[in-house]
Parts: sequence; structure tokens; C-alpha cells
Amino acid sequence: SQNDNKLVKRKKQTNVSQYLYHPLPDNIQQQFEQHIIRGTVASGLPFKWIQDEDIVAAFKLINPTIKLPSRHKLSGSILKKEYKKVLEMSQLRGKIMQERKLKSIEKAARQIHNPHIVLPIVSDSEENYSSQDSDLELDQVDDNRTNNDIHWEEVVANWLMLLKNEQFEEDLDLTEIDETVHPATSQEAKWPLLQIFQDNIEQPDSYNLLLGN
Repeated sequence: SQNDNKLVKRKKQTNVSQYLYHPLPDNIQQQFEQHIIRGTVASGLPFKWIQDEDIVAAFKLINPTIKLPSRHKLSGSILKKEYKKVLEMSQLRGKIMQERKLKSIEKAARQIHNPHIVLPIVSDSEENYSSQDSDLELDQVDDNRTNNDIHWEEVVANWLMLLKNEQFEEDLDLTEIDETVHPATSQEAKWPLLQIFQDNIEQPDSYNLLLGN
């Protein structure tokens, strides 16, 4: 009958819907846990929120087979793994930015031909860092590369201007020192001894009494 056919279709639809709920593959589970720990830290939530009954029910409503990490796993291995990843990315970004800064300084130094600029010394390990790999990885690490480059170019320009001003002031100081006459050699700074000890020093009263003055 038609009613029996409807029941069969409903049963088939139910079976199909149940089939769509499946445990997350390992790689997807890792990404899921990564988003969980990032959201927890960014929101400042306590790690025990993951075991709240309403939170668990909400996730189970979306996928009854989903596996939530425990509070201890979230604050332990997952947090350590994510921290290590962030630390490695930060160190990589630092190396890339350092290489770009050194290139900017070298370029600016060549443009002004200033002999007083001392370029930073780069170790062999940093010199072996491939510029091609740097550009490729920088696109992945830093989305604001253009803004950072513009900002660093301004910093380098200001730095070079300060160097010029400092050198100019140093030259002025040396000129002033050369033109300054030391009191030991200046004739204007010397007084005649007779003028000091005879004309400008008064005789004491006791000495005047002895002389009968």
C-alpha cells in the first residue's frame, strides 16, 4: 500500500541520515582539537568548559559520534602541541623578517655610500637561509607583509637620517675642539703675578699696625 511505501522511505531516509554521522578522521580530529584550544585560549575560558553538559549536548546534537577532548587532554598534550607550533612559526617569521631587514639596510647603505655605516654580521646558518624559501614561507606566515615592509623602510630611512645628523654633529664638535684654546696656552688667560700679589691683595691690619700706619 501507499502507507507502507511511505514507511519504507522514511526508514531509508533515517538510515541514510544515520550513515552521515560518522567519527571524524584523525587529521580532521586534530584540526578540530586545534580550533578548540585556540578558541579556549583566545576567549580566556577555563579548560573545564569542554566538559559542561550543555556544551557536550550541543556538539552531540550536531554529530552524535563526535569525540570531544577531555579537560586534562585539552590543557595538556593539545595545548603543548599548539604552543610548540606557534613558537616554531614565530621563530621562522623572526628569521624571515631579519633577512628582509638586512637586505633593506644593505640596499640603503649602497644608495647613500656612507662609509660610517657598519652592517650587522650574519652567521653562516643565517646566510644559508634560502631567499626563495623565505619569500614562499613569508606568504604563509605573514599576511601583512606589505605593511611591514613599508613600516620597516620608514624605520631604515629615519635611522639613516639619524646617522647623518650624528656624523654632522660629531664633525662640528671636532671643529669646535680644534678651535678652542686651552687656558694653559692662551696668553689672555694669564695674569701677571705682580698684579695678583701686589695690586689686588690688601695688607692685613696687623701688618699695618707693625708698620705704624
